[in-house]
Amino acid sequence: MSCWWDLDFSVTGPEPLTEQLMENLSGLKFDDGARLFHHVKIVSSIPGFIVVHASRNYHGAAAISELIARFPDLLFHGSLHSDMGYDQYTVFEGRDGEAELQDMVIPDFETRFGKPLSRVDIEENIARLSGNIDELEFERKELSEYLARLDAQT
Repeated sequence: MSCWWDLDFSVTGPEPLTEQLMENLSGLKFDDGARLFHHVKIVSSIPGFIVVHASRNYHGAAAISELIARFPDLLFHGSLHSDMGYDQYTVFEGRDGEAELQDMVIPDFETRFGKPLSRVDIEENIARLSGNIDELEFERKELSEYLARLDAQT
């Protein structure tokens, strides 16, 4: 079983350093040779400012901490969360090569965002949607026939 981490963050600092980061971000590796991020997307950038979405399998906090340590003259702000705990996320800030991470929990997540659907709930939704589709297909057939009659009259 894997544990994917999604990281969304912004980076600000001197333009030459942000350019260097953009050029090298997808290829950066830990000392043991593992990539810092398995996926990197530069969402937006202007000189001196970058918005990044990155992801990796396991060790999301370690990856962002390593990145911050390697670029001590840049400022980092963002969040990370895993696919294992939807009710939790971590916010972080990086400056002077040091990462500060704070774990957050969404209170009463289950009641606020709904519980996972049961098999019965899913089957009921499928039946309801199938009924809607049947009604729409019937209506479409009737309208097509009506249109054909109109075309025949002209």
